[in-house]
Amino acid sequence: MRRREVIALIGGAAAWPLGAYAQETTLPLIGFLSSRSPEDSKPHTEGFLRGLRSFGYIDGRTAKIEYRWANGRYDLLPNLAAELLKLKPAVIASGGGAPSARAAKTATPSIPVLFVTRQLRFAPAWRRPSPIPHPSSRRRPATAARSSPPRLRPP
Repeated sequence: MRRREVIALIGGAAAWPLGAYAQETTLPLIGFLSSRSPEDSKPHTEGFLRGLRSFGYIDGRTAKIEYRWANGRYDLLPNLAAELLKLKPAVIASGGGAPSARAAKTATPSIPVLFVTRQLRFAPAWRRPSPIPHPSSRRRPATAARSSPPRLRPP
């Protein structure tokens, strides 16, 4: 009996590192809210994914993206934003115009909201003004574009 216990202990110790590698890591979650349909948003979505890739975030590998589409029904946007908030994303990207950005921003004051246009732009850095012009810098000279996005952390 003693010999079997020793063999089982050695076997378990040898297999333990393999079990540690099999643990799933949690990827940061990015919420994507659009007032349009997936077909209408295809160029914006592709640009959004290309922008994320340039910062090292790849859907399914280094980040997880959850999409919500309103298909032109603006009355669904608050409910879709609430669905995304239940998933606790690190950031919410909104595409399809100002209504989706407004719905995401009114749903949460604590989660950063990105507005997806032809280029992926991050919200201006309020603490660090820069000489780089940003669309909002015309109205507020103390703001400027951030050179790199904040690092996303899993919930």
